[in-house]
Formats: sequence, structure tokens, C-alpha cells
Amino acid sequence: MGIKVDFEIHKAYVRHGVASAPCRDEKVAFDETEAPKSPSKTGCGSKIPTCYRVHFNGRWRRVYATCFNGSVMRFYIPSGEDKLTVSFY
Repeated sequence: MGIKVDFEIHKAYVRHGVASAPCRDEKVAFDETEAPKSPSKTGCGSKIPTCYRVHFNGRWRRVYATCFNGSVMRFYIPSGEDKLTVSFY
């Protein structure tokens, strides 16, 4: 079972850059689909599929979550060697 956020989302942004340098946020389109089955039995891990997809660089990409303590998640999309952070507002 994928992770589903329980609040209404209005905007999605992809963050370019690293925390120690200036970053740039890019507003992207998003949609909500049925999440693929998570490989994690505990709901924690480094690549947990969510029900969200963002339109980035001309194609739809699945948003994944990293969660290790059960209460804090980081949303991201894989992009080559990097993981670009995705923020929802």
C-alpha cells in the first residue's frame, strides 16, 4: 500500500539544487493516481511509491517518499544520479 497524504494539495514544486547552495523551485503540474504496491511491509524505507505523479521534463514521473521514523517523509523524484525534492503546498 502506498502512502496517501490526508490534506488537499494545491501546488507542487520540484527543487533544483542542494541545501548548502541557492536553490530554485519549479512549479509543476501533478495528478493523483492509484499508488503501486509498496515493497515495504512496515511503511518505512527509501523508495516508497506514493499516489502522486508530477509532470517534469516532458513526462509524468512517480513521486516517491523516504521515511525511516514513521513521522517525517521526504518526497522526491529520481532524476539520473540525483533525487529532486518535491514539495506540495
